[in-house]
Amino acid sequence: MTRRKFMTISLMIAVVMLTGNISVSADTIALEDYGISVEAEEYTSLREDEGFTYLYTMDDQSIPYVMIGCYKGATLPIADDFTEQIMQPEYKDLQVVEGPKMETHEGKTFESITYSYTIGDKYTVLDNRLFSQNGKNVVMFASKEVPDQDYKNPDNFLTEVADSYKPLAGGGDDYQIILGGTDNQTEAASDSEAAPSGLQVYTESDNGDGTYTYYFTDCGVSVTMSEEFYQNTRVISEIATATFVHRDSYEAYQKEGMREGGRLFTIGYSVDSEFMEYPGYSYLGFDEEECVNWYTSVPTDYTGYNGDAKIKEEFSQLNASVPEVLETIKVDGIEEKQ
Repeated sequence: MTRRKFMTISLMIAVVMLTGNISVSADTIALEDYGISVEAEEYTSLREDEGFTYLYTMDDQSIPYVMIGCYKGATLPIADDFTEQIMQPEYKDLQVVEGPKMETHEGKTFESITYSYTIGDKYTVLDNRLFSQNGKNVVMFASKEVPDQDYKNPDNFLTEVADSYKPLAGGGDDYQIILGGTDNQTEAASDSEAAPSGLQVYTESDNGDGTYTYYFTDCGVSVTMSEEFYQNTRVISEIATATFVHRDSYEAYQKEGMREGGRLFTIGYSVDSEFMEYPGYSYLGFDEEECVNWYTSVPTDYTGYNGDAKIKEEFSQLNASVPEVLETIKVDGIEEKQ
């Protein structure tokens, strides 16, 4: 796919993603790795990460959300072992609010349990889990919310998604979205055109001089960094944005249920000027051929993980070198950064 073709297809999608006005309703989603499908509406974004599927209902990659997972070879009851082996080591102030108990709805039997714990030293999470036996595996549905901050899923969203699950049957045309399988990519079965990849497709190269370069092939964007920066960061890429995060901070916050920790900087493009409302933005320039604005943004508050002194120090060192990395960014179609 040429760069021109990519950008033409993706401009309208970029507007939606940058404004946050994503609307998905009544989708039938095939989860091939779990051998099931679910039906869901009222979610704003859908992701796969480290073996789990996330349905975010407010902001992408943050609470509140519903999470789906599969424990192969497991059997019910499972909640007590799950509490002891997974939850208690992760959350020191973990409390069981309700359960475990067995319940039946829509002809399916679930083992349910509800937890409460604190993340970020100040947010109290309400964590509901539903486990169901599906052949030789246990499928888990979880809802994470912070009610005190009004970060809540739509009413009954967890049970509606859980109740809808079925073993996979039929072919691809039976599902609007397919996750997992051989390529582990989301695809819309009804879309005959290849989905635009934007900043999601990139290469990584060792320059042989102690530096590394990411090149986002469909957009013609490159960014170069030191080996230390490269080894301790990862990229969270979307169609219209690519965010570099401190790996250890990001993973530490993930364990606490927060999915936006450790951000160092973001590269993005927009068809309008809405990016100027983002804190910490800098304008890269206007690509006249593709008719998009390119920009970078950096956090205006501290995003490193505070719970570990070594992680905090490493984040601070990387964060100090961000201006140097930003100076290396090059965008095809922009002769010189403004």
